[in-house]
Amino acid sequence: MVVRMSIFRKKTALGTEAFRTHWKKIHAPIAMRIPGLQRYEQNVVVGRFASNASSGQEKAMVIDGICKLLFPDPSAMQGVFSPEMKQQLMDDEAKFIEALRTFVVDQEVVVSAAEKPLTKIVAFVTRGPGVGACDFTMRWKRDRATWAATVPGLEGYTQNFVTSRTIERGEATYEQVPIDCIDEIWVGDRSPHTMRDAIDRLHARAGALEASVYSFIVDVHVPTRVEVGVQP
Repeated sequence: MVVRMSIFRKKTALGTEAFRTHWKKIHAPIAMRIPGLQRYEQNVVVGRFASNASSGQEKAMVIDGICKLLFPDPSAMQGVFSPEMKQQLMDDEAKFIEALRTFVVDQEVVVSAAEKPLTKIVAFVTRGPGVGACDFTMRWKRDRATWAATVPGLEGYTQNFVTSRTIERGEATYEQVPIDCIDEIWVGDRSPHTMRDAIDRLHARAGALEASVYSFIVDVHVPTRVEVGVQP
C-alpha cells in the first residue's frame, strides 16, 4: 500500500461552507478519476490544538483540509502524475485551495480502527531540535502499543512516517515542511473530554521527546465512485 497525504487551506475569499461543498461535490469527482486510486478520503478540519510550537510553525499549520489517497503499489500511484490528470487537478485546486503540501508516507497500523462511526484526530509531529530523523522514528515507534492502551476510548491508531514531501507539487526540503510523522487516532465518542484527553496524552508523549505537535479534529468523508458518478 502506498499512501499520499496532503494539507491545504481554503482560498481566503471562500467561505467555509463553499469550500467544503466545492471539495465534496466538484473536486472529488475529478480526484476519483485518478488511475489506480484505491481510496480517496477527505478530512475537513473542525478543531485545532498545538503544543511546543514556534510562531512560524503556527502560521504554517493553519489548514482547513487533509486529503488522503491510497494506492495498491508505487506503480499505481504514477496515475496522479499523468499530464492530463495533473492539469485537471491543478486547474480545479486553483479555484478553492492554497498552500498545498503533500507527503508520501510509510503507514504503520498500531491499532486497527473499528468498522463503526468514530471521531478522528490527525496529528502532525515534528521532532525536537537536535534529534535525528532515525532516532526520532525509533523513539516514536517505541512503546506505541503500550501508550495506545492507556488512552481511554481509543478505537484506532496509525502512524504515517513521512518519506518525501512537496510544496505545490514541487520538491521540498525537510526545513521547508518539517513534519516527521502524521498520526491518525480514532476515539469512540465526540465528547470534549474524550477528545481532549486523547490529544493531551499524545502531546505529553511528544513533549517527552521535545517534539512539537499540531492536532486536528476532523470530519471524514470517503466518497464512492457511484456517489460522484465515476465509473468503477
